[in-house]
Amino acid sequence: MISIPEKRTHQKHLLIPAILLFTALLFSPALAAEGPLTGKLNVNTATVEELMRLPYVGEARARAIIDYRKSHGHYTSLEQLTASKTVGQSTYEAIKPYLMISGDSTLAAGAGDGNSPLTADGLFSTKAGDIRVLADREYYQALLLAIDNAKERIDMTMFLFKTTGSPQNRPARLVRALGEARDRGVDVRVILEQSDRDGDLNAENQRVAEQLRKRRVRVDFDSPENTTHAKLVVIDHRWLFTGSHNLTEAALSHNREFSLLIDDPDLANHATAYLMKIK
Repeated sequence: MISIPEKRTHQKHLLIPAILLFTALLFSPALAAEGPLTGKLNVNTATVEELMRLPYVGEARARAIIDYRKSHGHYTSLEQLTASKTVGQSTYEAIKPYLMISGDSTLAAGAGDGNSPLTADGLFSTKAGDIRVLADREYYQALLLAIDNAKERIDMTMFLFKTTGSPQNRPARLVRALGEARDRGVDVRVILEQSDRDGDLNAENQRVAEQLRKRRVRVDFDSPENTTHAKLVVIDHRWLFTGSHNLTEAALSHNREFSLLIDDPDLANHATAYLMKIK
């Protein structure tokens, strides 16, 4: 057994997420051959088939992007994509990293697991027992879509939740998504770390807590003498997100991070029971 030189309360909060991650990796199904996208696609020369390789983009959305190009001329900025009724802010944020307005297209599937929870039409699709790898930026896309489609309940605990005032800030978009879920009648609870030695972390978490509470989202903090380092999200008693991602722009856009999405109601309920004990 690995011995971690931390105080017992810290071990308690780290143990269950570690077990979940190990179990998920142990029983993960075979992975597909094609991996995440790399390179960029020229939106001014792209075909329907090329656009459909992007996350969230199916045939109807691809044709709408091209129809707008035919009607208004070449795109002079990527922001013009949102002028199409089929491209909302969530879609735009997901596809923007893979697009450019000039140059030769280089978009290609990388050598990875190809285990994305998003279908070719940008729908969130899993079946009971599925375990999906969410590496790097894939986590944000999947989590945002899952929150946007939540029907009953969202339980979340994060060590660090940090937003900025940028309109493209991904954690800020998640704050809005959680508020929108609450407006739909979804029961939303967020638990954040409250440190007895890290004032900067506390300030960021407190600021997000105020933003969430303005949107009528319930926010709780753990006890200062405990360190809640877990990063868990449980949605509708079914989907469990767990891994290394904090909700910061660096983690969601730039860092090398590794998390899992597990479609398992029993495991999700175990995780929810664990979260309910955090105080």
